[in-house]
Amino acid sequence: MSDILHEIKAEKKKVNTLLSAIAEKTPEEMPQGMLEILHARGRIMYYRVVNGERHYLRKSESDLAGVLAERRYLEQLRTILRKERDVLQFMEKTYRPFKKYELFDSLSNDRKALFQPLIEPDDVFQEKWLTDLRTAKDTSPNEIAFKTSYETDGGDLVRSKSEKILADLFHSMNVPYVYEAPLKTKGILFYPDFTLLNLNSRRTFYWEHFGLMDDPSYTGRIPYKLGKYASASIYPGEQLITSWESSNCVLDIRLIKQMITHYLL
Repeated sequence: MSDILHEIKAEKKKVNTLLSAIAEKTPEEMPQGMLEILHARGRIMYYRVVNGERHYLRKSESDLAGVLAERRYLEQLRTILRKERDVLQFMEKTYRPFKKYELFDSLSNDRKALFQPLIEPDDVFQEKWLTDLRTAKDTSPNEIAFKTSYETDGGDLVRSKSEKILADLFHSMNVPYVYEAPLKTKGILFYPDFTLLNLNSRRTFYWEHFGLMDDPSYTGRIPYKLGKYASASIYPGEQLITSWESSNCVLDIRLIKQMITHYLL
């Protein structure tokens, strides 16, 4: 799912939640009439207007003034939200962000041979993305030696069993990735566990697996590492995906698959 469609769905959910909250308050069952507020001689005076007739609200009726004000607010908010919902539903139904990427692929080979597309086809974009990262990795490899190594289904070597599980899931779910590709920000060079591509949105994501959460010396370095990402405007839950593991909390494959689907497919 594209980022925009995801945002549309999330916003529609918020709108429907607010409409449900308004329905629970049942504005129609609140006292009828409009509230009119006047200022005179340093005083605030409230009037209830019903069928064109104004009725002064005494101090003892201030609660009624509040109810009338809230009723009007709820009615106006409901109108705004219904219009928003209609727009969001129309966008969700009609917005197709992938069509622009699919157009060139839909042409005959004879037509494709006549010009270069403005938007690269998925396979071309993916291969260029992988080539650029692999070249950067070859040019500037992570010099921290492997204590142990595990070969993934995609033919890479990773440092832990959990990273192999992650890499094999990316491979089986057709998510392009590069292991420990260099990332430089503000003069600081570091190596995310995985750099990944959401081919639908053509956005790059980073995945960090924190696998030694029982080790205080290990967990003490996590804020520094997250700070390096933040310095590059890469934040957890947005472009940075994180997973965690300890002796009492093993890697949840079902949850990892959900995260891959949510962020990367």
